Parts: sequence; C-alpha cells; structure tokens
Amino acid sequence: MSKKIAEFLALGRGHTRSIALDRDIHDESTVANYLVTPAALGALRQIGVGITTRQTQRAWKIVGPYGSGKSALIVMLAQLLSGKQAHPAAARAIQKAVN
Repeated sequence: MSKKIAEFLALGRGHTRSIALDRDIHDESTVANYLVTPAALGALRQIGVGITTRQTQRAWKIVGPYGSGKSALIVMLAQLLSGKQAHPAAARAIQKAVN
C-alpha cells in the first residue's frame, strides 16, 4: 500500500489551525506562538496611539491576503485590551517584538 503525502509531513509547534474569532477570542493558547510581524506591530502601534492619545479615530481596517494572520492579530489585540492578567502570552509576544 502506498503512503499518502500527509504521512510524511508534520506541523511544527509554531503552526496552528485557522483562527475562528468566536471560538478563540479568549483562548490564550491561540496567541502563545504568535509571530508579531513588522506589519502587525505597526498596526498595533497605530491602534495603541489612537487609544492612548484619545484621538477621534476609533475604526481601523485590517487587510491582507488569506492566511496572513489578520484574525490572529485581532485575537492578540482583544486579549491585550481585555485588561485581564489571564493572557500573558499576548503581552509577551508584543514585548518580544518591540525589543
């Protein structure tokens, strides 16, 4: 019997299934291995400045190709803004990216 290609492949720990906002919004493991890209960090900075300086802009558009991490970025942002200490993975990922 011949083997299937899938039998030769394995995903590393850094890869996750697709994100579903309603399912994953409170799940810390969703962002535990999140890689903060320069584009994501720029978006987070822009939103952070808008929130902390009380600018009038209260809507942002996150765009990108399928699979580029838009939903993961939103989960990360929601966890950071939740005010709970229950999501240290989100804060660690941002801190790591900034340093």
